Amino acid sequence: MKYIFVIFTFAALFSATYAHAATEPEISQAAQLAGEYIVRMTGEEGKYVYEFDPATGEDLGGYNILRHGGTIYALLEWYKVSGDGEALMAAQRAIAYLFERVIPCPNMEDALCVIERNEIKLGGNGLALLALATYEQATGDDQYRETAEQLAEWIVGVQNEAGDFTIHKMDMEGRPDDFRSEYYPGEAMYGLMRLYELDQNETWLEAVQQGSTHIIASRKDTYFKNLPADHWLLYALNELHKVDPDERYALFAERTAWQIILSQVRAGVARPEFTGGFYDPPRGAPTATRMEGLHAAHAMFERTNRTYTQQATQNSLALGIDFLVRLQLSDKRINSYSFVPESLGGVPATFDDHSVRIDYVQHALSAFIGND
Repeated sequence: MKYIFVIFTFAALFSATYAHAATEPEISQAAQLAGEYIVRMTGEEGKYVYEFDPATGEDLGGYNILRHGGTIYALLEWYKVSGDGEALMAAQRAIAYLFERVIPCPNMEDALCVIERNEIKLGGNGLALLALATYEQATGDDQYRETAEQLAEWIVGVQNEAGDFTIHKMDMEGRPDDFRSEYYPGEAMYGLMRLYELDQNETWLEAVQQGSTHIIASRKDTYFKNLPADHWLLYALNELHKVDPDERYALFAERTAWQIILSQVRAGVARPEFTGGFYDPPRGAPTATRMEGLHAAHAMFERTNRTYTQQATQNSLALGIDFLVRLQLSDKRINSYSFVPESLGGVPATFDDHSVRIDYVQHALSAFIGND
């Protein structure tokens, strides 16, 4: 009853249409600039410029193979809506770079694993799988299908009967680490759902059903404001709900959506440009990932006629996307700061920290596209 009361109370609070919202042309332009930034930051060997200083044009180094896979996914989603051939070629180069880090899994025959710094991670396999499945969906080219299925084999191989993914990280000898990530299961399950949409293999679907059941049960007593803003899980649940319209998935998505909505910076803060963001100071990447999650959740709310939450979600999306459009390095912002032209379309960490990391732009691009 407490949850229902909260929903109806805050639905009234957030049901009004907000005046400050980026227009569709502005959002489309922001997506194009973000896509072009990623293409520009994709080297000939397929490696991204991971972190970039827009003031000096310096490559600040660092790398993360999970974010590499996630960026391929975002770039391919952009290709699907834009038909940008440069984006497709950049994604193909990035896939080639990814393949250099795919090895046979230790202690698991016929499975493949993504390795970085002698570590294998559930999220690494999940996002690599997502990238390859999205490539086939975007192009109709199934050349990576076998590799995708072998990546999926390891994912389902580390899941127990209760649906828990028991290994989140292990070494080259197959020795598991105690490390656990709240987000790796969602990444893995979203990849599995995209693969299931291609090959209709019930093994992948059952793994996502079991994984979702486990996560929902493990978080059932968590007060909704303390739920992780798990956008990868919301993506996975939305895809799962399309083929298995279990009410539990939409209800869990609703709880998570309200956690996001109620933690968003609203009008009246000391700096008006902070409106629509998350944290203090508001940051680009957390805002973008939450908008991704709300896009996916909104699709479930439409299918299940959750009118109040659907409206509140739309309003939160309008605020969040507007924040990201303002934060993005447009021509105007670049000129005002005398940044290098190559930084155009980048999305910095905050309004005051102008460093641009590739995943900041990846998530903003996905938020602008609004795949649901």
